[in-house]
Amino acid sequence: ALSNAHEREAIAVIEREDPTLPTVGTGADFVAGFDAEWTEHVPGVLSCESYQFYGCGVGGDVAMVCYPHSARVEDRLSLEEMLAEFLSLARQTGCIVEFPRCIELAGFVLRADLTMCSDLPAFKRRLNNVGGKVATTGEPIEFEIWYRARDVARLTTAKPVFVEGDQRGFVMPTRFIDIAKHAPERTSLEAIGETLGLEKLSPPAGFTKSRMDLWKAQRLESFREYGERDAEITVRHWLRIGEFAREVLGVPEVPVSAGALAVAVARRTFEEQGLDYAMLFDVEQVASVDWNEATGRKRTRRRWKVGGERAFHEHFAIKCFHGGRNECFYSGPSDAGHWYDFDLVGAYTTGLVALRSIDYTASFETKEL
Repeated sequence: ALSNAHEREAIAVIEREDPTLPTVGTGADFVAGFDAEWTEHVPGVLSCESYQFYGCGVGGDVAMVCYPHSARVEDRLSLEEMLAEFLSLARQTGCIVEFPRCIELAGFVLRADLTMCSDLPAFKRRLNNVGGKVATTGEPIEFEIWYRARDVARLTTAKPVFVEGDQRGFVMPTRFIDIAKHAPERTSLEAIGETLGLEKLSPPAGFTKSRMDLWKAQRLESFREYGERDAEITVRHWLRIGEFAREVLGVPEVPVSAGALAVAVARRTFEEQGLDYAMLFDVEQVASVDWNEATGRKRTRRRWKVGGERAFHEHFAIKCFHGGRNECFYSGPSDAGHWYDFDLVGAYTTGLVALRSIDYTASFETKEL
């Protein structure tokens, strides 16, 4: 498998117009969990204590913990460099046998952990806000990693195939996921761990989470295990969500939130019933080309746009909407007896099921109400 992986990577490099440029990986997507620990010595001033990664690949699992040289902001580590080291470690241990086509980097409240990375300003504008959490909803963010061909050649007795050259670069498209958007609101990582059968570790006696620096300095081994477990819970929850989406819901690629996953299931249901999504909602897909300052090249985006009769009438309908309220008053003494308040289970979705497809083209205006 390793020999075949080397051959695929070599062919990918050779087929490029300029083989010295970084190449997109040829292996399966690599799923990894990411977490960071820090100490808040004074309000608003954080010192990073560690970064931890936990990856699950075709050859097993691998964990890595990185420590900055000091608590100073200037010594915080780069996510791009740590990803390069992590992928190199994953290959050396056999967790993966070739560089992946894409990395799925999962975190819990990822926004806080990414602030500990020194290179966040370089890619933060390409992250998206998903209900207060950060993720990538569009194209993955591309990082570049480099390795020495001779280092990888030592990993196997089979003769690998490489093009001439000392170093090879790979582009690592990285998709960011916050698993908090695939759990009920205010769910803790501890609760998620319980559903997986993985206990979230606690500080030893005499130590607290508010002083992670003291815990790290005096009990490094348990500190490391604590961080690794957090990253492991994160990645295993994301893998479980992916398995559920594919095997139960029939959705091959999991969106970044539970709400988006529900939309994907609805779309699939329409298709199974022979219904056209564009017709049902009177929308059309349009393409737009703009300039991506982060990558320095043009990009084409496709999005759904309201069209036709719906666009003509929708704004007026929106201005007429004021929400709903239910009230019931009873004045004076009430009769003794049982009083019932009936409600539908899932009232909104139950009501929507009773609706037929809207005939947008037959819409009209009238003043004879």
